[in-house]
Parts: sequence; structure tokens; C-alpha cells
Amino acid sequence: MKTAIRTALAFVFVLSLSSYASLRTQQSGTKLVTILSLIDGSDVLKIRGNELWFEHRNFVLPGKWVDHSDASGNEPTYINSEAWTPKWNGNVSLPYAAKTRLLPEGSQFDVRLVTPLDRGSVTILQQPSAENNFTLSILLDDDVAAGAAWYQVELRLK
Repeated sequence: MKTAIRTALAFVFVLSLSSYASLRTQQSGTKLVTILSLIDGSDVLKIRGNELWFEHRNFVLPGKWVDHSDASGNEPTYINSEAWTPKWNGNVSLPYAAKTRLLPEGSQFDVRLVTPLDRGSVTILQQPSAENNFTLSILLDDDVAAGAAWYQVELRLK
């Protein structure tokens, strides 16, 4: 029951952020991509064009952490409020394909960790460039904290 409530609250939170992001994009012209994922350990989030995927580093795959009371081990990742359950080929997920480009070529991005408070970090490992086929790489690092937490990342054009 706690899993269902937690998932529902996370989904409502993402929907409200998506509505806010849409309004903000219309007002400022700034593109905003919001990603919400249950992270235990560390994972690199890769984004290129309209594709997004994970390269897993440590502990449990994104969304797969199981707890006796509130995590099912089958939690989706949300991209702009759309649920995606990654399929895995070893430690690399098959890509999620958005209907539109997530990142325009040649842009620089700010990354901001919105939740959880007092947990790990979110760091840009590589900005998109011709050398990396215009792929943005973001490290979601929850290695130091016990258990898993929902990490929400906002990408904004600089």
C-alpha cells in the first residue's frame, strides 16, 4: 500500500512540475526537461537528441530497489511526466525515445537536483559536443546514502 501511495504522490508531483515547466517554457522560452527516478547507488543518465538511457555503475539498477515496506522493485522513471520502465542489456538500458528532441544540438545545460534533500549529488560529466555525438552525461550519485531515493533532475538551457 505504501508503494502505491508513494508512486501516486511522485506521479502527482511530476505532473504538477510538468504543468509548471510548460507554463515556464511558454513564458521564458527556456526548454525544461524533468527526470524523476528511484536511485540506489550511482548511475549515469545519457541524453542525445530524443533519446535517454542509463549506464549503471553501483548497487541496484534504477527503479529496481526493493524495501520491505515501500519500494516494489519495479518503479518507472518519469521523463516530463511520462512513465518509462527501462529494459536492460547488462548495465546499460535500452533507450527511451521521446516524441520530440529532448536536447537541441550545440546547447549548454544547467542541471539542478530538486529532491531528495541531504542525499547524494547530480553532476554533469560531459556537455553535448561533436566529440561525444552531442550526448549529455549526468551522474546521479547516491553511493554514500543507505537505501534508495527519488532523484529529480531539471535540465535548463543556459
